[in-house]
Amino acid sequence: MVARVVDSRWPRVVSALVCAAAFIACVAASGPARAKRVSFCGQTFSVAKTTTVYCGERPDVTELGPLAQLTKLESLSLFEVGVTDLQPLAGLRSLRVLSVRAPVSDLSPLAGLTELTSLAINSPKVTAVGPLASLHKLESLDLSGTAATDLGPLAKLERLDNLLLIGAKVRDFGFLAGLERLSVLDLTKTAFKDLRALPKSERLSILSLNGTAVTTLEGIARVPGVTNLQCSHTAVADLSPLSGRALRALGIADTVVSDLSPLAASAKTLAWLDISDTKVATIETLRRLTKLEYLTFSGTPIAKVRAQVKQLRRQLPDAELMFSDDGLDPLEQPD
Repeated sequence: MVARVVDSRWPRVVSALVCAAAFIACVAASGPARAKRVSFCGQTFSVAKTTTVYCGERPDVTELGPLAQLTKLESLSLFEVGVTDLQPLAGLRSLRVLSVRAPVSDLSPLAGLTELTSLAINSPKVTAVGPLASLHKLESLDLSGTAATDLGPLAKLERLDNLLLIGAKVRDFGFLAGLERLSVLDLTKTAFKDLRALPKSERLSILSLNGTAVTTLEGIARVPGVTNLQCSHTAVADLSPLSGRALRALGIADTVVSDLSPLAASAKTLAWLDISDTKVATIETLRRLTKLEYLTFSGTPIAKVRAQVKQLRRQLPDAELMFSDDGLDPLEQPD
C-alpha cells in the first residue's frame, strides 16, 4: 500500500479562496456605490478629483443631474445653457463660486450652499431672492437682469464687497443701507434715483449709476471713498457735489453738464474722463487735468473747434483723445 501524504495547510488555503470568491461576488452583486466618472456638457469628469466645471453656449444642456455626484466641486460656471432647475446642485456643499446664465427661476436649491463666496445669477425669470439670505459668506453677488423687485433679503449679507444689479427690476433700494462693506456697486439701468439710499461708507470706491433715474449728485457725500463714478445717460446737470473730491475716473456722457470746474481737485488724479454728448464748451478745466490717460469728448461743442482740439493735444500729450463719432481724426481731414 502506498502512503498518501496530505499537506496540512490545504484546508486553510481552500477556506481563504472561498472567502475571497464570496467577497468578490458580493461586491460585484452590489455594484459600485458611485460612478468614477460622469458625463456633462460633452465632457467627462472625475467624481473624486473634479473641483471646477465650465459649460458655455450650450442651450441643448437642460439637465444638471450628473453634477450631483461631483461633491468636491468648488467652482461651477453655466453660461448660456438651457437649464431651468437648480435642484441637483443642492448637495454640492463645497461650492464656493457659482455663475449661472440660464432660464432658472427658483433659487431655493441654493439656500444650503453656505460656503459660497461668489454668486452670479442672470435670469429674467428670477422674481424672488429670499433663499440667498442664508449665504452669509457671500462677498460678490451679481443679480443683473433679474426680475425681483424686492431685494430686502440681501440686507443680511454683511460681507458683500461687490454687488452688480445691472438692469435688475428692483424698486426699493432701502436694503443698501446696511451693506457698509461694499467697495463696488453697479446700479446701471435700474430705477435708482436717490443717492441718500447709498450705504454710509468710506469703503465704496466704484459706483455706476449709468442709465438710472438719478437727476442730482446730492448725497454723494455719504460715500467719500468713491473715486470711480459713472453717471452717463442720466439727467445730472451739476457736478458741484464733486468739488474737493480726487477722482480717478468719471463718466458723464449724454448728460446736460456744461461746467467742469468742480473737477479742479482731480487735476492730479483723474486718469479717465468721458464727457461725450455733453454741453461742455471750454477746455479751461480739461487742460489742467494733466494725469489724463483717456479723454473722450465727441459730440461736444469742443470737438467742433479745431483750435481747442489742437490746444488740448499740446496740453495733454500723453492722453488718448477720442472726439470723432466716426473714428476719424477731424484734424487730419480736409476742410
